Amino acid sequence: MWALLGTAFAVAVAVPLDRPGFGWLAGGLLAAGFVRYASGRWLPAPSRAGWALICLALLAVGGFRAAGWLFILCVLGALLAGILAVADGRIHRLGLAALSPFAFTPLGLAWLARGFGRAAFRPNGRPLAVIGASVGLLVVFGALLASADARFGDLLTGWLPALQIGPVFRMGVVFWGAVVALACAGYLVGREAGDLIGQKQADPVDSPPGPARLRTGEWAVPVGLLVLLFAAFVAVQLSVLFGDQPAGVSYADHARGGFWQLSAVTVLTLALIGGVFRLAPRTDGVLLRLLLGGLAGLTLVIVASALHRMSLYQEAYGFTRLRLLVSACELWLGLVFVLVLASLVRLRGGWLPRAMLATGLLALVGLAVLNPDGFIAERNVARYAATGDIDVNYLADLSADAAPALDKLPPDRRACALRFVREDLRDLPDDESWRGFNLGRHRAASIVRGEPGPCTWRELR
Repeated sequence: MWALLGTAFAVAVAVPLDRPGFGWLAGGLLAAGFVRYASGRWLPAPSRAGWALICLALLAVGGFRAAGWLFILCVLGALLAGILAVADGRIHRLGLAALSPFAFTPLGLAWLARGFGRAAFRPNGRPLAVIGASVGLLVVFGALLASADARFGDLLTGWLPALQIGPVFRMGVVFWGAVVALACAGYLVGREAGDLIGQKQADPVDSPPGPARLRTGEWAVPVGLLVLLFAAFVAVQLSVLFGDQPAGVSYADHARGGFWQLSAVTVLTLALIGGVFRLAPRTDGVLLRLLLGGLAGLTLVIVASALHRMSLYQEAYGFTRLRLLVSACELWLGLVFVLVLASLVRLRGGWLPRAMLATGLLALVGLAVLNPDGFIAERNVARYAATGDIDVNYLADLSADAAPALDKLPPDRRACALRFVREDLRDLPDDESWRGFNLGRHRAASIVRGEPGPCTWRELR
């Protein structure tokens, strides 16, 4: 397991995903070394060695030729040669080996997961797992919070070395791709590919003991560090958390960008709390209430901040269905965190999934009662009255539910905004019986009845 992760990390560092280079050959050599190590035989069969050499030769082209199209063909050819090396060079097994990224990815990842479980039950494996979990949580949540708030990002960049998002993202893509590929290859090289069909084989990794709860330090250290990170985030941006946009930052950057990052933090935190609540021992009741309660409470502040940012953005640029829906989802997530806090009182969460589902469905009912299209039209009409700005093209795509609010626009804007509603009612009139009656369409029909006013397509652009 550690060899696989170390190799995947080395491949991610070596391979320049955005250009040809010798790093591709270095990555191929590292992968070949891991496959030989996983197979337990350092002297491969001649056929496999031949295909492996062809694969490495094709990857080496990146160090000598700059033509991108040529190198793409070489990478695809190297991939085919690598599959043939795993398939022992037998053409009749090529189809089976070619399916390995799809058919054997679950098996390879399960093999890797069992390796994690096996290492986790070793005395020297648990501290490494705690360190890895802590670093992973701080990197993921720190990056999201830093991109959500400029001041907090400046604070982190002052303590950490400068990293560019593009190279880091490419390294992440290569790392996870290498993890999947190496897991599949490592799973396959220990047995004959043809024997995987129709026969049950002994697993190359012994199954670990049954599921067990985490020890105190194994969950408390990562969660405690995350609580400190959240507290630092709230403290740094306290002056602007619920205030106006910072100087020099547009509404789009401050509100829209920060909202999505903070929403991702909210969802990930909910999943983390659920996992810790399930795996942590109940003997750590006081510590569970303290750390998970603190994490949930700080996340509620982040939820409020995300909603405030979206409110600023909607006031500046108007309401849309997507903005209204994500705001409703964020409100529901805030309610879920309140339920999480309630479950921590007695450390019993068996009722929590049902409560989350029930509140989500009730939130959907409440959204229907609100009449989203009518609400969006009403707020945009009010914004037009105050600022003179309106997106008639977007409002024209709303349903008949928006007709009462759009009827308040000036005649030229009204004719354009109601144009498609009028066409829909004309092309698909309501059934005169009670079976086809719809209140929204009925109200819209009475509004658009009569001759439409002038409307040009320039109004709709």
